[in-house]
Amino acid sequence: MGQFIRINGVEYSTDFDFFMRNQVHVIKHLDNSTSFCSLLEKRCFRRDKIHSFDDETIMQNLNQIHRDIITLKYGGEIVY
Repeated sequence: MGQFIRINGVEYSTDFDFFMRNQVHVIKHLDNSTSFCSLLEKRCFRRDKIHSFDDETIMQNLNQIHRDIITLKYGGEIVY
């Protein structure tokens, strides 16, 4: 499964597939905005006002958020 990044006491997997299945979700709002949120804590990584998100764009956003986590953009530390 790989390593984890601990941010404020919450651990996110460095394995993208595990992260996708267990640690993040996408919310489509009535105003057509889309939020990318943590399943582990009350945290919204990003909220976009784009009206038509296709699956490829959603995956690109999730990849970027995961990359930001594993490169410590949000702070944190590597946990083995």
